[in-house]
Amino acid sequence: MGPLTKFDHKKIGDLFSKSSIKILVGCAPCQAFSTYTQGSKINDKWKLYIFFRKIIKKIKPHVVSMENVPNLLKYRDGKVFNDFILLLKNLGYSIEYKIVDAKDYGVPQKRHRLILIASSIGQIKIPRKTHYGARVKT
Repeated sequence: MGPLTKFDHKKIGDLFSKSSIKILVGCAPCQAFSTYTQGSKINDKWKLYIFFRKIIKKIKPHVVSMENVPNLLKYRDGKVFNDFILLLKNLGYSIEYKIVDAKDYGVPQKRHRLILIASSIGQIKIPRKTHYGARVKT
């Protein structure tokens, strides 16, 4: 199939049946926003992010979900994330996002992630925690 960024948007749209609810889940490369790599040069860090935006505009999925490191909220004074939110709002999506700890959802590691979920077919919420008081060995 080849690199995702070279994949035709129309072919992605063709993967969905006409009567199905389209759900698109993606993530911009987190290395560009991670505290572990700040200050380092990351080649092509925007290609997948830009491609994800293009796919959303082209196929207009019913639900969009994205996860990333929490620093994405602050990157370039919030411009990158706010531009993404604005794109979704302009396309008519209801949006919710927050920082969650993966251990609260049964993942056996303490890992904070920025989660976004958006819907064009009605209000949508990030699911509640499933594992209250979970202990993770660190």
